[in-house]
Amino acid sequence: MMPKRLVAAVLVGALVLAAASTTLALLLL
Repeated sequence: MMPKRLVAAVLVGALVLAAASTTLALLLL
């Protein structure tokens, strides 16, 4: 079993990366 903190950190990191890439794509369009 993976620690819940590690899972939460991975989920938050993925959300931040998705938001950053989305904003970058919108700015570049």
